[in-house]
Amino acid sequence: MFTITVTGATPQELIDNIETMLRNFLEPEYIPPPGDRPQPLTAPASPTAQAIPATPAYLATPAFPMAPAAPPPVSPTPVSPLPAAAPAYTLESLSRAGASLANSGQTEQALALLTKYGVQSVTQLPPEQYGAFATDLRALGVQV
Repeated sequence: MFTITVTGATPQELIDNIETMLRNFLEPEYIPPPGDRPQPLTAPASPTAQAIPATPAYLATPAFPMAPAAPPPVSPTPVSPLPAAAPAYTLESLSRAGASLANSGQTEQALALLTKYGVQSVTQLPPEQYGAFATDLRALGVQV
């Protein structure tokens, strides 16, 4: 609880002091003109106020014992399996697979696959396309 005491020698001075206090509260940047400034209050010669304890007695001891707060439940983070490392294909393994495709009577499919990658032979295939080429070979039933 807070107590605010506003004083004034006349009812009009009391109203003026309240208005100034409210204006200062609502408009913190407001500075009244010199004639409207209230006179600074002086402390009474003998203190009449009682000391306020740092913690009121009703807050010092809780009415009910309080249990420590439980930490929030932690949901397990789903662990996704690491992707298997892509097999490393060599020019030799792809050449053998392509040859087996052509030797099995699927020469047209073998040539179409080379055309798809813009090459005339497996030796012209860029290494970064080895994986995709091997996938296409397996789709045609060839063991790579």
